[in-house]
Amino acid sequence: MKTYFWIIFISSTFCIACSSSDSSTNEQHTTERNVIEEKERRFIETTTNRLRIRNTPDLAGIELERLPIGTVVEYLNDSTKFKTEVTIQGKPERHSWLKIKAPSGEEGWVYGGLVRFLSKRENLKIVLLEKEQQAKQDAADQNNIPQFSRPQSNRKEVVNLDLQNAYKQKINKLNAKDIHATTKAVELYFQLFGQANEITCDAGYVLFETFYNQVFEYARQKNWSKYNHLSQEIQTYGITNMNLDETTISLQQNGFCFGVTRQKIILKKDIDFVLRRFYRYVSPAMRAYLDKTQEEIEKPHIQSDRLLVPTKILADHLVYWERFRLNYPNFVLNNLIEEKQNAYIKILLQGTRKTPAFNPSNKVITEDFKNTYEYIQTTYPNTLLGQSIIKYYKKLEANNLKNTPEILELRTEIEKNMFS
Repeated sequence: MKTYFWIIFISSTFCIACSSSDSSTNEQHTTERNVIEEKERRFIETTTNRLRIRNTPDLAGIELERLPIGTVVEYLNDSTKFKTEVTIQGKPERHSWLKIKAPSGEEGWVYGGLVRFLSKRENLKIVLLEKEQQAKQDAADQNNIPQFSRPQSNRKEVVNLDLQNAYKQKINKLNAKDIHATTKAVELYFQLFGQANEITCDAGYVLFETFYNQVFEYARQKNWSKYNHLSQEIQTYGITNMNLDETTISLQQNGFCFGVTRQKIILKKDIDFVLRRFYRYVSPAMRAYLDKTQEEIEKPHIQSDRLLVPTKILADHLVYWERFRLNYPNFVLNNLIEEKQNAYIKILLQGTRKTPAFNPSNKVITEDFKNTYEYIQTTYPNTLLGQSIIKYYKKLEANNLKNTPEILELRTEIEKNMFS
């Protein structure tokens, strides 16, 4: 934040006579200006994933950076008078462009329809956090402590069990059969974890996710067939307008949306709801986890026992999660990641009922799976997946690429031991 210094040249006699008074007055004016300046600082939050920052306020502008959903950036008090029409969720909208400064320091323009301005309370919280961090950095500089010493020590922080237990007790009192309980659980999270360290925030998020799943299980069992007329819109645009009636508005406000399976409306969890609320609180590991999970949800792999993506994509996901667990060995949700890995490797080795890895008529490996095994050996030879597939493929070649009892035995061994 800029500080403004006013230098007033006056006679030495007057300065001596009034130095004490002037000093007090100037300090008061400086403080007032700083307070005013802090109030004028405004921040905005991205409401979509991979939002582009451009060097000019138009769709032809050069892409400078992409921001994850929930990223908070500073608004530089500059916007275009003109508006650009952009299709958002299948509907045309017209918004101005806003000039912002990203956390990386990059300055550029973002489309106004894909961000939201934070409240005064949220703005003030960010300013206060910045001042606190700056004060810590100044203290570190005075003590000749290297810049990254403090963040490294923060990594050793442990979960605040008192906060964790308090949150658990409070959400256990909520009624999971009421969809509005989701928002109540979010509000309780903000009240308790607003100033907590990232590890504690991660632990709190896991408790929220467990409760969120409970609410979802009750809600999804209800009959949503009255909204089947929305299925065509969802299949066309991938999303539908949830501002139809009180029920759909409540669903949207509490983290749920509609999807389609076999031409019928089903209830889904809205991953954007989670990202918007928790992204700024949790650790970098949890953010990476949420980003990847969102990607997997947006592009599902299986529907009705049929693979919807090339098996190479599954291999890429497997390697991503393998490296993730190596980078974050103590991550709080590694057990869920292991379950995901086990499901993926099973599909990669066996296929599904409607997309089998081996041709049912001659028991020979299909071309798609064969190509994927070769892709893994070439692209990821030094990973656990790569080493396992190299061993598996050699055995396949020795068995004329057929699904023999010997292949079944090795496949079972890989599935059982690879990620445990």
